[in-house]
Amino acid sequence: MLCGCSYLLPSTGLGDNVVDAPQETDKEDVNEDGAGSEEEQQSSTPSKGAKIKNALLMLFRVIASETHETIQDFKDNFKPKVGFSIAAMIGIVFLIGLGTWQMQRLSWKTALQTAIDTKMKHDPLNLTTAPENTDWERFLYQPVIATGDLMIFKSIKIQPRTHDGQVGFHLLTPIRLDNGALILANRGWAPDGHKIVNPYWDSESVSLQGIMHAPNEKGFFTPENNPRTDEWYWVDIEAIGKDMGLPALENIILYVDDGYNLRGEEDYPIGGQIVLELRNWHLMYAITWYTLAGFLFLIWVAYSWGGEAPAQPQKSEDAEEEEGSDEDTEESEPSDKPEVPPAEQ
Repeated sequence: MLCGCSYLLPSTGLGDNVVDAPQETDKEDVNEDGAGSEEEQQSSTPSKGAKIKNALLMLFRVIASETHETIQDFKDNFKPKVGFSIAAMIGIVFLIGLGTWQMQRLSWKTALQTAIDTKMKHDPLNLTTAPENTDWERFLYQPVIATGDLMIFKSIKIQPRTHDGQVGFHLLTPIRLDNGALILANRGWAPDGHKIVNPYWDSESVSLQGIMHAPNEKGFFTPENNPRTDEWYWVDIEAIGKDMGLPALENIILYVDDGYNLRGEEDYPIGGQIVLELRNWHLMYAITWYTLAGFLFLIWVAYSWGGEAPAQPQKSEDAEEEEGSDEDTEESEPSDKPEVPPAEQ
């Protein structure tokens, strides 16, 4: 009876509140749970900085792993031979030394070419004002004007010399300067068989303009001079001065400019035979030596790579017999499992 009375009670606000209160509480709990889950999701999502950091760490681990494997592979396969390694290292050091020497030569040749180009821009100096015992090396590659007596009958020919692909000779004549100094003047080139006409027959004093240069050294394949037969192949100042009877000849040569040799109606000699552009192939030589050193290093690595694998230890006959007896013992031992009787049919 009492249970049925509850259905007869009138609907009141209190009753509604009693019934609805748990429902509102549930909604609030749901909202709070939803807000909490969103905050947890936001806190669990990594930021851009964390992503970059994780990516870098992963990349570093991969590189470290690959490096470790590479080092281990190198240790396992690189087995250099002592004798060949010593010979290869000596060769590599020698080739690197040659390349370094050529680089030093390159620096020296470049500086010399710069000094020559700088001196060539200077105005010509008058050698008449130079003292008799002057240091002629300071006039190297210097434009000068030489005034004095040209000793025509003491001229010599330096051969063979080429000009525009034609073989001939250089005509060298001593000149006594007004200050008393004696120097050789390279008056220019003339073809073989050409007779030089003396343009100074009636002249006692001449004025020549040109460039001062030191005598070139004798080449490895250059023949020796023969003063008795008047055969000269390179400028040996001491020997030429002795043959001319001019022991005081200075160790310097005046290369006469073309147009200042006063050759008159003759087309020869052609002046201006000095070479001012120095041959400079030292960089190419250095690259060649360094490249050879690199090739020799690669050959050494290739020869030392992939050595014989370490030999596996061979088993002795006694060990093999023991292994065989162990196998027989294992086969003869009874099994611990109970035998299952065959199924009854």
